Amino acid sequence: MADQNPASTLAPPPPSRPTFRAENNWTMRDAFMEKFHQRYPNINVTPRHDLDVILLSSLASGGPTPPWDGRMSLFDWLDNALNNLLSSYEDKTSEFHHMLAKWKPLLDEPYAIQTGIKPLPGTRNGNLIQVLPIPGSVYSVRLFPGNPLRREYCIDFVNAREEPINEPFGGGFRLWAVTDPAMPWLPSAMLRSVEEQLGLHDIDEGTEKFVVMDGQACILCRPGEQDVMFTVPIREEMPANPNVVILN
Repeated sequence: MADQNPASTLAPPPPSRPTFRAENNWTMRDAFMEKFHQRYPNINVTPRHDLDVILLSSLASGGPTPPWDGRMSLFDWLDNALNNLLSSYEDKTSEFHHMLAKWKPLLDEPYAIQTGIKPLPGTRNGNLIQVLPIPGSVYSVRLFPGNPLRREYCIDFVNAREEPINEPFGGGFRLWAVTDPAMPWLPSAMLRSVEEQLGLHDIDEGTEKFVVMDGQACILCRPGEQDVMFTVPIREEMPANPNVVILN
């Protein structure tokens, strides 16, 4: 057992395709797998156990070429990675189960704490995800929900295939949050992407996004074109915050 990966003997064979629940019922496990499928959209894989989920999610920060491509299968790569993870433990099987137990509570949590994970092309989830064609262009504005407890909503740009892009119109645009008379408490200012606010310069294509609040009115300004205005959806039913007592 010392040289054998517990995953190879304890886990059942993987199904052929992934299955995810609807986004409004996502767990953190679903969100971690979404990160992997956004990086490698043509690779269909269903994890055998939660440590596969963690390892696959870690690949989402890698390059466009999978590290196992041409050298080994994905599951061979996962087995090697898990062996490395367990290499310092004498009882690998015991530690394997200990790690599974440690990660399960986190991965079981409802997905409501991360803002910015982008939906796959074509995803709608009712009216929560909207794709708004921009007149006179091949691009659209896409609106998708972020953290519901903070009422955060995300904005990005997509092409005709609904693939996210960073710089529509050659970067010559400005996106403004404007005051809506019906909601004067919302801010009015030029928006900067999350990545720009973090000071990033080499931004991976398709990862840039803007974060606003539910109900925010926005204006997109393009050189030589009419400005266009849109309004971010308002989620009517918000999840209860377990740390807040409602008085009225």
